[in-house]
Amino acid sequence: MKIKNIIYGLIIVIALGSCSDWLTVYPKTEMPTQSQFSSEQGFKDALSGVYTLIKNPTLYGGGLTFSNIEYMAALWDVNTSTAEQALSLHKYSDEKATLVIDAIYAKQYNAIVNLNAILENIDLNKTVFKTEGMYEIVKGEALALRAFIHFDLLRMFGPLPSLPDGAGGKLPYVKRVSKEINIPITYTEYKTAVLKDLTDAENLLKTVDPLVNATVAANKSSNIVSDYFAYRIIRMNFYAVKALQARANIWFGNNTDAYDAAMAVINAQNPDGTKKFTLGSTADFGSKNFVLPSEHVFCLHDYALYTKYTNNFSSGTLKKGSTITNIKTTMFGNTGTDIRELNLWELITLGNGTSCHIIKKYQVPQTITNINSDYRQIPLIRLSELYMIAIETGTGVQSLWDEYRSTRGITAKTLPADIVALKKDIMIESRKEFYAEGQMFYLYKRYNSPRADILFSSTSMVVNYVVPLPKSEISQ
Repeated sequence: MKIKNIIYGLIIVIALGSCSDWLTVYPKTEMPTQSQFSSEQGFKDALSGVYTLIKNPTLYGGGLTFSNIEYMAALWDVNTSTAEQALSLHKYSDEKATLVIDAIYAKQYNAIVNLNAILENIDLNKTVFKTEGMYEIVKGEALALRAFIHFDLLRMFGPLPSLPDGAGGKLPYVKRVSKEINIPITYTEYKTAVLKDLTDAENLLKTVDPLVNATVAANKSSNIVSDYFAYRIIRMNFYAVKALQARANIWFGNNTDAYDAAMAVINAQNPDGTKKFTLGSTADFGSKNFVLPSEHVFCLHDYALYTKYTNNFSSGTLKKGSTITNIKTTMFGNTGTDIRELNLWELITLGNGTSCHIIKKYQVPQTITNINSDYRQIPLIRLSELYMIAIETGTGVQSLWDEYRSTRGITAKTLPADIVALKKDIMIESRKEFYAEGQMFYLYKRYNSPRADILFSSTSMVVNYVVPLPKSEISQ
C-alpha cells in the first residue's frame, strides 16, 4: 500500500461508550465527509475517532509505547527467530520486522489523513460551532496531534538529529487529503512544519483550554460523556502542546526554546498557586498508582488496559530477566531506597514453573468503580521528561535535579559540568524512569549512543537508529 498515492478520505465517527467506560470511545460507522462536518458534533466525533486510531495496539496502545519500540531499545527479552529479536538487533530488513515497521508507518499516516480532513473542513464550516471555545479546541488539538504524529515519524524514520543531512528517509509532511503524491521535504522544512503546527495549536488553545484555569482533579467530570472539555490530560491540551514543543526543540537542537517550553509546564500553576503537575512519590506506589498519574501531561485512556497488562506483562510476554539481579542490581544499582526499584518491578513465577521479571507500571484493577481513581492511562508525555529536558538544556538547574532525585528516593548528586557526562547521567536516569513508555530508542538516537551504552543490548546488535522507510515509499 503506497501511502503517497492513496486517499484515506473516510472519517471514523465515534459514539461514546456506556457510563461504565467514561473515557472510552468506540468506532460506530463511517460517513461521507459532507455529512460528517455539517455539525459541531461531527467535528468532535471525527477528532475522537483519531484518538481511537492512535490507541491501536500497533501505535500508542502498545507498539509505540511498551512493546515493539522497546524491543528496539533492547529492553525486553526475546525469543530467537522472531520479529522481536530482529527489532532488538536492529535488523530491520528481516521480513518479520519489516511487517511491524510498515504497519507503524501506514497507521501513523492514516491517522494524519483523518486529522487533515478535519483541518481542511473546519474553517469552511466554522459557523456550525455553537459552543464557545469548541472551534479553537478542536482545531488546536488536531494541529497538535498532526505535529505529534509527524514528529514521531521523523524520530523513527528520519536521520540522526546530530546529522540531519546524513542517512535517513525523507518524509512528507502531509497537510491535505488528496490523490496527488505527497512529496518528501527536507529536514529543515519538516522541522519548520512541526514547530508551526505547534505554535498555531498553542495560540488557539491558550485562551480556551479549561485546564489552564483549573486543577487536573477539578477538570475531571462525573458526566464525561457529554462534557467535551473535561479530563483534558487525555487530550492534546495546552500544556501537552508546550511539552511537545520542549521535546521537539531539544531534538532540533533549539536548547533555549526547549528549556523555556519545559519550564512552562514545570512551573504551571493552578489558580490557588499550587503546581498543576507534580512528580509522583512513594505514596503513589503505595496506592498502586504505578503509572504516576499526577505526572501525566498527555496520556491515552485505555479501557482495555487491564487485559493488555494481563496479556503482555503478568503473562510473562514482556519481561526482563529471570532473576532479581537484572533490574535491581544492573539497572538500579541495588540502592535499597529508589522507589522504582522497590515498588515497580516484580519477580513472578509462571504456570510452567519458570520465573521472570515484569514491570507493574500498567497494573490496574479489573473493575473501575470511581472515575476519580480510574488510572487506565498510557502516558505519552510525563512531567519527569520535562525535568530531564530542562536539566539538559538549562543553566542553574541543580535544584530541578535535586527535586527529581528526592521524589525517587535516591541520594543527591551534583550535576556534572561536562555535557557528555551530563547526558550520561540523564540516560541512566531515563532508563529507570521511562521503561515501557517508548522513549529510550529515541533518546539513544538523539545521543547517537554506541552499543555499549544500550543497557541489555546483545553483542550481536549492529546499532542502526535510522529505520528504513517501507519499500513502497522509496521512489518508484
